[in-house]
Amino acid sequence: MKKSIELSFGEAFQKAASYCAYQERCKAEVKQKLSKLELEEDFTEKIILKLEDENYINEERFCSEFVRGKLYGKSWGKQKIKAALQQKQISRDLINNLLDQIDEEDYQEILKKVVDKKKNTLDPIDNPAKKNKLINFAVSKGFEYGKVLELVNEEDRSY
Repeated sequence: MKKSIELSFGEAFQKAASYCAYQERCKAEVKQKLSKLELEEDFTEKIILKLEDENYINEERFCSEFVRGKLYGKSWGKQKIKAALQQKQISRDLINNLLDQIDEEDYQEILKKVVDKKKNTLDPIDNPAKKNKLINFAVSKGFEYGKVLELVNEEDRSY
């Protein structure tokens, strides 16, 4: 059985600061981490305010890194990124602002890479079922249905 050790404000702040220093975090992630520690009730909010004051937590910086990582690293589309950020309780305005800043040419290029990579794993897409499989895959990665359909139809015509 785990023994309960109550942390002082300084110790709890230090743990939270270390957690934030390791990688960018949003408020919701830090609150969740702090909820696992046995803290006095008012400590959590005070710690979060102090982390923000000392720039350990910066929602805009977190979102910017998150969008960059998921778009360029994981090849997620805007819809999947938006859903993930909403789950982390990020404001809609901030999410929309950052998604609007994504370069459309880069976005289309990433979509094309996703579609091409999946297409290489499928037999030639000469029948509608295989074409739908390709479309559904790209949509599941968070890309907009209209853009995916347009790209797949465009590539279909080019063969």
